[in-house]
Amino acid sequence: ANFPEDLLNKAKSVKHFGGEFIFKKMNFMEKAIVKKIVKVSSDKSDIKHENIKQFAIEMQK
Repeated sequence: ANFPEDLLNKAKSVKHFGGEFIFKKMNFMEKAIVKKIVKVSSDKSDIKHENIKQFAIEMQK
């Protein structure tokens, strides 16, 4: 997602945490949308654990 530059400049930290698709937790419509738009038809996980840790550290400052 795009955020206004002013907001990004004032943010304490800007990180991407990744994401995942877990098909067994999705209903029919969610599965159809993911398959059509993202072109993924099986579970996929890409969690950025290091970014999450770094974000937590930066928030404590």
